[in-house]
Amino acid sequence: MPQQARGGRQSSAASSIWYFLKWLNHTNPMRQRRSTVPPSLTLRVSVSRNPVHRPAPRMSKIRRFQWWIVAISVLVAAIVLSQWPQSSGPADHYQRALHALDAGNLKVVRQELDWFRHNAGNESYRSLLAGVLLLKDGDDAAALEELQHAVNDEATRVDAWTNAAGAYYRLGRFTDAVATARSALEYDPQKHAARRWLAVAYYDLGATAYATDELGILSRDVPTDSRPDRLLGLIGKDTEQFRDAIEHYRESLRRDSRPSDLHEILTELAECQLRMQDHAGCLETLTPVPITAETLVLQAEAHEGLGRHDQAHETVARALELDPEHVPALIYKATLLMTEGQSQAAVPILELALQIHPHDGTARFKLSQAYGQVGDAEHAAEQTRLMEESRNLEREFVELHGQVAADTKSAELRYQLGMLARKLHKPELARMWLRAAVALDPNHAAARKSLAE
Repeated sequence: MPQQARGGRQSSAASSIWYFLKWLNHTNPMRQRRSTVPPSLTLRVSVSRNPVHRPAPRMSKIRRFQWWIVAISVLVAAIVLSQWPQSSGPADHYQRALHALDAGNLKVVRQELDWFRHNAGNESYRSLLAGVLLLKDGDDAAALEELQHAVNDEATRVDAWTNAAGAYYRLGRFTDAVATARSALEYDPQKHAARRWLAVAYYDLGATAYATDELGILSRDVPTDSRPDRLLGLIGKDTEQFRDAIEHYRESLRRDSRPSDLHEILTELAECQLRMQDHAGCLETLTPVPITAETLVLQAEAHEGLGRHDQAHETVARALELDPEHVPALIYKATLLMTEGQSQAAVPILELALQIHPHDGTARFKLSQAYGQVGDAEHAAEQTRLMEESRNLEREFVELHGQVAADTKSAELRYQLGMLARKLHKPELARMWLRAAVALDPNHAAARKSLAE
């Protein structure tokens, strides 16, 4: 509300209180009686030679009651003024509806919707609010239809684009999410919600360089938001920039020490610390994390790095008790046996790992070493050949990843990357790249078929 309008309301309230006080004084019988005392009497009392000091008369019950009324009236007026709406324009009704929606106060939301229905000329805000409610209900397609009407009004355009970017992202239409979020940012570069959708859409398209730029801006401009550094940490880990990843993970946890995915973040951070040879830090980071086969393997490697060989054996054994087919645990168990001269015992463990994950280059390399150490040259040579095939697949995966990062529009490159990830036993990455391929080309039959499998 403009300052003049607020001042007007306050003056009005103050005037009401002043008139109320004047009315009380006018109707106060005590005041009326005092006003009838002759001036001479007051004078005689004041100049008396032998004044008598008497205690001041106590306030009467009627007078106390009236002043209680005054105090309560002033308090009520102050509360009313503090709660008085700052404005009654459509933008304010929209914001009140959003706050009520966040608080779960559906009664207020309905009241604001009714206001829009009964006040013509605010169709853009009504469509914007309707779109937000549909998004909240999970109906992204219907929300987009409503939000389209709000894009035509400059007052609602940026919010409409921002919410539409979120709808497109959830529908897997990442390129549309990118385009819509960029439109919002062209009008308002400080629209942080739009930049968040832009960053995650870039990330899911494999354009990690673009995603990193947007996340860096968010981390700088919104110092209370932990999410940008959390994703920057993951990008650093995946690209083996472990030192940078550790810094981002720690910054994310400094901003929010209890995120919903805390255990996942701590596990990723511990892996980075292990790769940087910070074995003690790795163990400390994993202390509050629930025990899984994955975390036990990390702990086993850290114990080995600190020279605790017995603890390393015990820990990896616990991992295999939890998951007998956990490939990293099988490989590490075999590695421990080989370092102790028990290569023959390591062979069947590594063969089991390769049955589960045929293209694991590390398992192939370890198995070729184990065969060589037991004097089986023929099998050692065969495993070396297969290891080279697996390593070629891994190199192809890295090269394709680089091409995808530079080309944000190729569905075919993402499909190939998804299929390679599947061969390399990386199911989460495979699904991500296949989704990206379908997002870029909904008619890519092979990608859609592979995604459905």
